[in-house]
Amino acid sequence: MAKPQGMSTVCAASREARGGSGSGVHLDRRQLIQGGLGAGCAAMLPGCVGAQEAAGAKAASDQEGRFITVDGVRLHAIDIGAAADPRDPVLILIHGAGVNLRDWTYQLTPRLEKHARIMAFDRPGFGLSERPEKDAASPIVQANLIWRAAVEMGMKRAIVVGHSFGGAVAMAMALEHPKTTAGLVVISGATMSWEFDETLDYLGGGINTAAKMLFSDKKSSQIALEKIFEPQAPDLAYAQHVGLTKKGGLNMWDTASDLNALNAYLDDMDARYGEVTQPLTLIHGTRDKIVPFDVHAARLHRQLKQSELITLEGVGHMAHQARPAYVVKAILDMLAADRAAR
Repeated sequence: MAKPQGMSTVCAASREARGGSGSGVHLDRRQLIQGGLGAGCAAMLPGCVGAQEAAGAKAASDQEGRFITVDGVRLHAIDIGAAADPRDPVLILIHGAGVNLRDWTYQLTPRLEKHARIMAFDRPGFGLSERPEKDAASPIVQANLIWRAAVEMGMKRAIVVGHSFGGAVAMAMALEHPKTTAGLVVISGATMSWEFDETLDYLGGGINTAAKMLFSDKKSSQIALEKIFEPQAPDLAYAQHVGLTKKGGLNMWDTASDLNALNAYLDDMDARYGEVTQPLTLIHGTRDKIVPFDVHAARLHRQLKQSELITLEGVGHMAHQARPAYVVKAILDMLAADRAAR
């Protein structure tokens, strides 16, 4: 079956199943890793690795937390809240591209920490976490690093919550750790591979998002904020909280690396999604132009029959910031279902 190339308009009820598929021309995604944006950035902006990456790691995440070293990679995490029942799964929160764990502490963790123990991580290369030297952009590599860190912190079972690129990492956790992944809540998640078309934008048809932010004559953080929130207005308080307004607050090098390689990794992962049997809630806005609804959530919902799809009409990519109550309810509902199943 051919995969969708890009974006199309969807009129959705609150929760429903969908049918149909798109079409496109298949290209070798491995070539995108070897010859794409990462290489272009290195050639055109020789200073972007050292200056911007170092500044981003220092400036973007001032959150007090703890550090756990896994395979020589130091990861930054916070461990907050308390489970109502010691048998409850921990909530593992995984942020998306370009930001850090403060993405969760702006609106979500204050609403959740009374109900559950929460472990939120700076993904490898973001915030205060280090980046592994090999296969750093792989969702599976990132998932295994974070998972092992969480185990060291005392996690035995987890409900994994991921936004955007973090959705791919969440799905990787379910594949790699099926017995101890209790459930998944994927928000605006980049979870399905797509047909590459360089004329289209974002994670439904190209790698132009990072390219536009890197090579635009506007400030990259300002462009990123507008793009990720549209059609909702940019939340400047969020940007300040996460650190996007600081110099180097947006780690463009590792963001470009992750996005450039993602489609190839998803091509391998989505072929294995039949192995995912855990409860899965998908939350996605119909106006998401970064990770298009049709290309990702709708297709994954059709593939995994146990999944629940919560469709947010008129909402863009930042669904967890635009509609946090929906996200909190989905997570608490999954916790309640886990307790009821014992």
